[in-house]
Amino acid sequence: MRKRFITTLLLGAAVAFARTETPHAIGILNYVHAVSDVDKSVAFYRDVIGLEVNRAPSDFPNAGVPALVNAPGVHLKLGTMKMPGQKYVMELTQFSGIERHPGERDIETILTPIRKSGVPIITRPGAPVAVGPNGA
Repeated sequence: MRKRFITTLLLGAAVAFARTETPHAIGILNYVHAVSDVDKSVAFYRDVIGLEVNRAPSDFPNAGVPALVNAPGVHLKLGTMKMPGQKYVMELTQFSGIERHPGERDIETILTPIRKSGVPIITRPGAPVAVGPNGA
């Protein structure tokens, strides 16, 4: 689900950039981060990082969530943290009630059309950065 979100975000950004060179985005509303345990994550960001809790971890019983993430039966629990000096919050989301399967996807199938469009990949090497154990 997270990889699908990132893929959608990358492709959406590429399409938006290809349509115009003048950006229309002026900010973000929420920074959403999926976590395995929202209670532990909120405690970490509060107690270790020092962020202020905006919304304590709680269930989010909204019938639209399963349709939004294309996962019938999914349950959402979330908490939000205030970001210092920002108008947006970090939204920590925990999904449960679904079977998870690790997956792999060939990143080149995503990057090929992005490269052809001329959209720059903004990293130091100008290409995706491989991240693995020990930051390698």
